[in-house]
Amino acid sequence: MRRLFAAIGLAVTLAMGVAPARAQPDVRADGVEQTLACQGGDATVQGNGDRVVLSGACRSLELRGDGDHVELGIQPGGRILVEGNGDQVRYHLLGEGAVTVTIRGEGSTVGNGALPASAPASGTADIRGNGLDRVVQCGEAGASLQGNANHIVFRGACRSLDLRGEDDRVEVELAPDARIHLEGNRDRVDFRLPAGAAPPQVLIRGEGSTVTQAGLVAPPVATREPVVHAPPPPRVVEAPRPPPHVAETAPPAPRVVESAPSRAQEPVPAGTGPIVLSGAGQTRDVDCTGRDVQIEGDGGRFTLRGGCHSLAIQGNKAQVKAELMPGVPLTVQGDDDEVTYTLSRPGPDPAVWVKGLGSNAQKG
Repeated sequence: MRRLFAAIGLAVTLAMGVAPARAQPDVRADGVEQTLACQGGDATVQGNGDRVVLSGACRSLELRGDGDHVELGIQPGGRILVEGNGDQVRYHLLGEGAVTVTIRGEGSTVGNGALPASAPASGTADIRGNGLDRVVQCGEAGASLQGNANHIVFRGACRSLDLRGEDDRVEVELAPDARIHLEGNRDRVDFRLPAGAAPPQVLIRGEGSTVTQAGLVAPPVATREPVVHAPPPPRVVEAPRPPPHVAETAPPAPRVVESAPSRAQEPVPAGTGPIVLSGAGQTRDVDCTGRDVQIEGDGGRFTLRGGCHSLAIQGNKAQVKAELMPGVPLTVQGDDDEVTYTLSRPGPDPAVWVKGLGSNAQKG
């Protein structure tokens, strides 16, 4: 209660025009509606259901209550930390520079002026929570996500991505030579790169997690290509029609040509989207030039030609011979898989991670 009276006294003092040189607003009561000065100070709001306006240019804001609404001006290089749930923060950047935003509560948002976002264009994106669905600007900084069952889109040439939850879906725009680190299980990361950029360094330690290139940052990819399911359905081929000088009779019945599994090269839709090979016990010979390949079937024999952009194997007891581009990620998560790879052109060997029991990957 004494802190509440102190805050009220500060507001009265400001109304009288006698403001301290550097105010340190500290609101700890519930249901408060206040306007406080924060010129160069560090503000703290720990109450619940408060509505607070901080005038001037704060150096930082720490928000630890639930259901609060805060509006403030902030200095370039300032820091905003939101640990409460269901909070709404709107800041105005007073100058040129960056603001670091960290959100750890569930359902909380931080917006720059009238444009809601989870981090400013040049800040650091650190997202913590469960079941979130957000678009976040990481602005040439690192991106971090800790939580489960989230759908997060990181934009703005992120230098790195650290993911430590489970069942998360992340779409991220990466800077050249970026780093991706996955510790959780069943996570899916789709990344985009600028044209001609080097692929990221990828480390996967969780079970059932995948990292796939979805396309380029600019120009954007119009649509994702459909996945390839095998074996393909039978094709119906019509018999040739008789020559014109021969009297026509009833059209002959079409004959069905079965496409049995073989080592012949199989057609793959053109484009830049990933190739997904599913189904058990199949034999495939596929042109994967410049494409990401994901093998999900068990007990198959696969030959990949032309220089794959990446290869991820989740099936078991697969035998794979792959021609890979230099330096791309090769991930083996299934058990008893045998992978032999070669390079499509001179360059560094792929980044190989073998997670499955009894699996191995070696250069042929």
